[in-house]
Amino acid sequence: AMSSEDQQVIDFFLGQKAALDSKQNPSPEDLVATCHALTSVRALIMAGLNSGLRNDAPDAALAMRQRWRLAEVKAEDYAFVLLSRLDNALEQQGGGGALLNAHDLAWAPVLGGLVLGLRHLGLGGLAPAEAMAIEAELTSWQKEGNFRERDNALRLKATLERMQRFTESYLELLLKLLPPVAESLGQALGVAPYAIQTFTEAEIRANVVFQVSKLTTLLLRASRTAAGSSSWDPLVAGMAVGRLVELQELDPQAIAAFDEPVVVLLRSASGDEEVTAS
Repeated sequence: AMSSEDQQVIDFFLGQKAALDSKQNPSPEDLVATCHALTSVRALIMAGLNSGLRNDAPDAALAMRQRWRLAEVKAEDYAFVLLSRLDNALEQQGGGGALLNAHDLAWAPVLGGLVLGLRHLGLGGLAPAEAMAIEAELTSWQKEGNFRERDNALRLKATLERMQRFTESYLELLLKLLPPVAESLGQALGVAPYAIQTFTEAEIRANVVFQVSKLTTLLLRASRTAAGSSSWDPLVAGMAVGRLVELQELDPQAIAAFDEPVVVLLRSASGDEEVTAS
């Protein structure tokens, strides 16, 4: 049975969600506040699920546990939505570059969203001890503030790089585990080969870790610049030879217009581009 305190947690979240839905253009602070209330609800659900069931539990108890599990899954899905909206709202305000000349309060929604995303990863069972350690560091640096000072920016940068390694390890785990299962099940069920090949990438892009990674990148860009380091983040180191061209986005038709090798400098990238197709 749910206690009155548990009901208050749920009611508070529903109130926060209703207030958020009533706003046409919610602020990053609004999104973080709703995500914070949601995180409390998911933690409450997880505590109930961790209690376990007796071997002789009746069917009604099993059915109720299944509803709790579905509620927990839906809570994670909504966390993804809120973090995605937060990332979009921050990018519309100028992204990491806008933080460099802003007050410490402007950093709070980004750090808050990152901490909440980290908690959701921990609730999902991803290295909870490491997640708690990173959260403690982020909370300490948030209290310290003054990120335009080089030493503070360097401390935040080190924690964000630790966060980046944390998310990358999870992504590598998904890339290792999901493709063989997707291929065997997909072939057995007659799923189209294209759907089988893109299943793992689709799952990653729909996971909270994807939004956490994007928020980490946004903060890393700002902290590196504040610390006097390069804001560039090379994905694959190497050499390339070609004509340097500037494009707004990676458009296959624009690339096809060149009859010589090119090195493209993009103004923006959504992450959905097909580089090989270009």
